[in-house]
Amino acid sequence: MKSLFMKKILIFLVLFVLYASPRLMAQISPRMLEHSYSFGVSSGQKYNSGYGFRASYDLRVFDGISFGFMGNFFFEDVSYSDQRDLFLGARTNIHLMPLFTVYQSDYDFYLGGALGTTTGHHSEDLTAEGWLGLRYSMNENWSVYTEIGTTFSIGLVYRFRQKDWLKRLQ
Repeated sequence: MKSLFMKKILIFLVLFVLYASPRLMAQISPRMLEHSYSFGVSSGQKYNSGYGFRASYDLRVFDGISFGFMGNFFFEDVSYSDQRDLFLGARTNIHLMPLFTVYQSDYDFYLGGALGTTTGHHSEDLTAEGWLGLRYSMNENWSVYTEIGTTFSIGLVYRFRQKDWLKRLQ
């Protein structure tokens, strides 16, 4: 019984994606497929873990939404003792500037969240994080960022836009 139900759901999802794909492609803007790599320093406010390093990758697929992966490594003291934590997870951001129709701004405000796992001193099966972020673009490829929330981080972002990718699909 469950097998038949799962097959029906799978068929429905495949048909929906085939139906919706051309309509979603029509919504594509010039900002589509913007890749962002960030690296920075962070504080582990959630676990009182002192400080650490943070790295992430984001793929901006729509003007207001990006998806990606992130990692946070926290340690309590310089000796890298057993008091350290590693968070690995998937992240998403909702970019607020397109909501205000300010597309050419050097600032990018966003709300974000991540879901992943923490290993180490404060080991957890499932961990959620959230933040309010701000990026300031220094030029077309480089930005500085800060994120304040479950943890605090500040650092650099390298980004590039994959141009003419839509023409290659046609």
